[in-house]
Formats: sequence, C-alpha cells, structure tokens
Amino acid sequence: MARHRGEPEPAAAAGPPAGRGETWALYVVVFVCGAVLMAFEMVGSRILAPTFGSTVFVWGSLIGVFLAALSLGYLVGGRLADRVPKFWLLGAIIAAAGLLILVVPLFAPYSCRWIDRSSPGHRLNPLFASMLLFFVPSMLLGMVSPFSVRLQAQSVATMGNVAGRLYSLSTLGSIVGTMAATFWFIPEYYTSTTVRALGIALVVVSLLGMAPRRRGKALAASVGAAALLVAAGVLCVLPTPSYIQLEPGEKLVAEADSPYQHIGVVLLPRGSGDDTKQWSLRMVFDKYIESEILVQGDDPQTIRPREPYESWAKYTDTLHLPWLFNRDARSVLIVGGGGGVVPTIYRRDYPQLERIDVVEIDPVVAELAERYFGYRPGENGVTTTIMDGRVYIRDCPRQYDIVILDAFTGGRPPFHLLTREFLQLVKGRLGPKGVVHLNIISALEGEKSRLFWAMLKTFHSVFGPERTYVFPKLYDPRWGQTKDRRDGMNVELVALNFDDAENPLPKAAIEARARERVGSLIKIPSITRHAENHQTMADLLAKNDPSAERRREREREWAAAPILTDDYAPVDNWVTD
Repeated sequence: MARHRGEPEPAAAAGPPAGRGETWALYVVVFVCGAVLMAFEMVGSRILAPTFGSTVFVWGSLIGVFLAALSLGYLVGGRLADRVPKFWLLGAIIAAAGLLILVVPLFAPYSCRWIDRSSPGHRLNPLFASMLLFFVPSMLLGMVSPFSVRLQAQSVATMGNVAGRLYSLSTLGSIVGTMAATFWFIPEYYTSTTVRALGIALVVVSLLGMAPRRRGKALAASVGAAALLVAAGVLCVLPTPSYIQLEPGEKLVAEADSPYQHIGVVLLPRGSGDDTKQWSLRMVFDKYIESEILVQGDDPQTIRPREPYESWAKYTDTLHLPWLFNRDARSVLIVGGGGGVVPTIYRRDYPQLERIDVVEIDPVVAELAERYFGYRPGENGVTTTIMDGRVYIRDCPRQYDIVILDAFTGGRPPFHLLTREFLQLVKGRLGPKGVVHLNIISALEGEKSRLFWAMLKTFHSVFGPERTYVFPKLYDPRWGQTKDRRDGMNVELVALNFDDAENPLPKAAIEARARERVGSLIKIPSITRHAENHQTMADLLAKNDPSAERRREREREWAAAPILTDDYAPVDNWVTD
C-alpha cells in the first residue's frame, strides 16, 4: 500500500516477542558477561607481570587491547544479530569465549616468554602479548550486548529503553567484576584459579542460550551441553605451567600471587663438584631477583639459612655504607623488606641498634621471608609494618638515624618513592645525624643512565650537592669483573642531613673511614672496595678525561636530566637493566 508524503513510517518489528524466562536469561547473561570481561582485564595484569613487570606499558597495552576488542565486538555482534537473531547463537559465542579463557593459563607463560625473547621492545612486548592472549575472547564478549539488544527489542519504538536497560546491567556487572577481582580473587587465589573460574562462569551461562526452545531439539541441546562441559572440564584439569622458568638443577620451593606481583622462591645449586656444592635460596618478584641467601641442604621441605647467615646477592653489602657517615646510629628504617636479608644482617652485625623498622607493602612477601629466609620480626627490636613506604614515612611521628630505600617493583623503584616531594618527606624523618641511602639500578653513562642522572639531580635539589655521595657497584668481587659504565648496575646514592667534617667529604677520607671501621664496626669486608667506588661530580662528568667528546656527552646528560616530581617522573620509560 502506498504511503503519502509526510506520513510517519510504521515501526518495524525488531524481533519476536521475548518470553519472561528468556528476558531474565538475557539479563543474567549480560550481567555475568560484563563482570567476567572486567575481571579478565584486571587479572590480565597478573598474567603479564611475571614476564613484563607491572609498568605503565603493561596497563596501557591491556586497556587499549580490551577497548579495541570491544569496539570490534560491538560492530560484529550487531551485524551478526541482525542476520541470525537466535538465542542459541548467543550461547555459542559465550561458550567460545569461555573456552578460550580456559585455554589462557595453559599457554600464557610460554607465549609471554617467547614474545620477550623475540623482543619487539620493552614497550611493545606487553602489547603483542595482550593481543595474543586477550583480544579474541574480549571481542566475543563485546558481541554479547548488541546481540542481546537485538533479541530483546520488539520494535524500533522500544529499542532505546531495551538498549539502556541491557547496557546498564552490563556496566553493573563490569563494576562487580572489577571489585571482585581487585579485592577478592587476585589477593586470595592463584591467577590460574581465577582465570578458570571466569571461563567456567561463561560456559555455565552459555547453557542458558542452548536450552531448547522447540520440541525435538532437546537431544541436540543436551549433547551440545554435555560436550561443552566435558571440554571445559578437561581444560580445567590440565596442569598449568609455572610462570617461574627454572634452569637445570633448580627447584621451585614456593610460588604465590599477591595483590602486587607474582612471587617465586627458588632453590639453586652453587659452587662446583659434589663435595663443595652450595645451595642458595632466591626470592623472585615477577622476573626480577629480589633476595638470595645461602642455605643448608637441598630439600625444599627442610632447607634453612646457612650459618653464618650470608647474602648471595652481594649488592646488600653496599647497604652498610651509611655507617661510614654515622657510626653512632641507634635506629634504622628499611623501606622494602624483600626476603628480610638486610634487617637480619643488621640485627646480627649492629647490636647497638635499638630498633629496626621494616616497611613492606606486600603481606605475601613478608610471610615468605619469615617462612624461608630466616627473617624474625618481633625479636630484638625488629618490626614489620605492612604499608606503602611513602604513606608510612608521611604519617610516622618518629625520626631515624638511617633510612634505607630499597623498594622495587617491575625491576625499578616505584616512581612515587623517587620524587622530590617524597625525599622531602624522608628528610623530615631523619634525625640530626640522619643518613638516607637509596638503591637503584642504572648505568652511569649513555642511554641507560637517565634514571641515575635524574635521581642525582633530585637528591641535589633536596639535600644539596655537598651532602650527596654516589657509590656505583662498578666491581663485582665474586666474579672479579669490572662493570661497563654504560651497563645497568646497582648504584647507591647516600645523602646526609648534616654537615660532615668536610662538605663534601673527600674520597680519600671516605676510603680511610672504611679501612678504619671494617671489622670493628662494619663486619662486611667488601665495604672498603665499595668506598673506593665513590664517584665525585668530577668523576661522573669526566672532567679529567682526555676525550673532549666524552666530557661533552656527560655534560649533556647532566643538563638534560629532570628533577623527578610527583607531576613528572617517567621512570617506566627508562630502560636500566
């Protein structure tokens, strides 16, 4: 029948009327899929962290890939729903997403390590891994909302109401999924367990779409549901590979997820020959070594720290440098407890200390330190506080003679523990003869030195150049090797809250103090070597180097270094290892 000009177009039917049961089924589907999607994104950070750390590039890659997948899913889901508006097809899409999510824990460790070895770059590595692991299941979940709108809407006139209601439910589900993953699943359960729970939730919800809506379809629906459940069950019982990559002879003692990182405790053979073989115990945060001590025995069930207690990671010897500047210290604050090695050695070597306060943000790390590394808080003035280091220093009412900053995440200190504002807080917690010691990993020259130059300039801005000292670990006494100044190494920055005998103390005077105090006050023989590594500004800027080009290069690096602030501290962008 012809329609006259100006006459409104009749509302077109958008789909067959949905029954009350089907409507509630769609509500459940949309809510659960929204919850799983965001929980999957949150737990995705824990999947990537063991290989790529927890940098801004990891989070940026995750968020970007999930948004791109959703965008494509909305487009494809809407078009497919118009062509085949069937509830069973929606169920099949959700089932496929669930099975793909169940597969992720089985090959994620291998995929991430392969991408890391192929090394597109520290920025692009997590992006490629995110695309490989998360794009397709996220795209399938993105198809759910437009598909559900098409199934639910009965006419164009009610389309807006239907779309608003379903997208609201999806968003509420996303909120629940985000909160549940953040405050419950990630802190309490293994990452693989959480991922499997998400996959199973989708598989179960998909069965709502496979329920027969016509007579004669019950058998086919039952067979499909049984096959789906069998496939999901098989994927759930397959062993999940460890994120900790072991070398021949190494043994995995413990592995745990925390709200902050993936933690491993590994037993390693040291030395050579059966008669002289030693064993060490290492704590690993994601892919980075945090602590390592020598232990007795090679049975993971019965190992214990060797006597005398000794750190295999010899960078900890440098953390005794503050005693060259304050021999009368009575209180120490250590930010970043790790395996508890430093407070344990401090307690043994400096009985005059009245208190050793350790601040560790990760409760799982503190628990593993007590269980395996011989750390004993609560004894002889040693305390542990589970808190962010900056928050502790901001709110702490007491002052300390020595403050050691040794907190690491993703292979580098967190940016908020490196800024001028933070160091000003630290300065306010130092006693009249207070010394602060910061451990970083950086080169001294070249592309990998930007963190060092920025930290040195930031220290100068707070404590002054005449009260700041630099001790790079240029020489490794265990291996007899001298480091290339352009390679990453432990660099110790020490600053004083007071004027020493001379400002700055000459290099010869520092070396003389080390020789005088080693053995009597400082029990670490290598302290003399670390004192010899002291670099003056003239050394750092190559003032006495015959190469004019090298002198100009150092001057350019120093001039380009920013003072790190809460507003600008791009440390994730600086490759140092």
